Amino acid sequence: MSFFVILYEEVVNLNLDISSAVATQVIIMAFYIAIGFILTKIKFLSNAGTRQMSDLLIKIVTPCVIIEAFQSGFNSDTMPDFLIALALSVGFHIASILLVNLMYIKSKDRDISVIDKFTCVYSNCGFMGIPLLGAAMGPFGVFIGSAYLSVFHLFIWTHGYNSFNRGQKKLSYIKIIINPGVVGIFVSMIIMLFKIKLPYVASSVISGMATLNTPIAMILLGVYLGESKIIASLKNTNMYIVCLIRLVLLPVFAVCIFKLLNIDASIAINVVLAASCPSAAIAAIFASQSGKNSGYASSIVAVSTVFSLLTLPLMARFASIVFNKIII
Repeated sequence: MSFFVILYEEVVNLNLDISSAVATQVIIMAFYIAIGFILTKIKFLSNAGTRQMSDLLIKIVTPCVIIEAFQSGFNSDTMPDFLIALALSVGFHIASILLVNLMYIKSKDRDISVIDKFTCVYSNCGFMGIPLLGAAMGPFGVFIGSAYLSVFHLFIWTHGYNSFNRGQKKLSYIKIIINPGVVGIFVSMIIMLFKIKLPYVASSVISGMATLNTPIAMILLGVYLGESKIIASLKNTNMYIVCLIRLVLLPVFAVCIFKLLNIDASIAINVVLAASCPSAAIAAIFASQSGKNSGYASSIVAVSTVFSLLTLPLMARFASIVFNKIII
């Protein structure tokens, strides 16, 4: 009986530890995902409507989320934290690419292998990571997560894009420069470096748009789940290998390396959480554009998203124990 009393006291305690905060946010996200799933099954959303929601999220909402993070009391004094997070994110992506390439070096089906490796390396740090960090870690979480997000955009539009289109299309550097995520980072850094304070009206509009990030992003994930053949996908054993690498092995690797490097706990945990998100949804888009199996890519995104509802709180607990940072 005393166990349940202690458990109740921990739940109602305002000083939630990191894993509890993540678990709470994951539950909220699960409800949003369920809404998207149901809307898809009852044919409430059309394909055109889904594409428009996705464009709104990527081109408008995501930059607003990033800009708001940089407006929340941050200034040039916090630049060292951002640069550390940036360096960690670059190092993590490079190490992940090398490790995953070694794991799939004997793969015979190149088209499937490309999807497997991409979905192992790249997390859904924008759609799922930013709202998760904002809810669990506050504005500082979004601030550090923005560093990871900027590196993510740089890598997916270079290494990721090239891996899908090798021998088919030339790399578009314009897409790297004008990508909404990168533009948001660039504008935000100017605001921070020059200590620009946006007018109340502009700040309120940006803040209002930023609040749309979690519900829209998660509803879209629910749509992807509803459109995918998730039951059939669960019979594919290869799917479990990808999920294990993406959701467990690479995040644990990051925790161990960051601990050995004696990285500040707050920065390290935020980067780890961004790296612990499910596979990037853009994998399905790249697969479709390059003539590869977009259905398979969508299924990996869907299955990894479902499993992440369990693994994200566990990774948060593991990281908080390793870095001895229990209270937010």
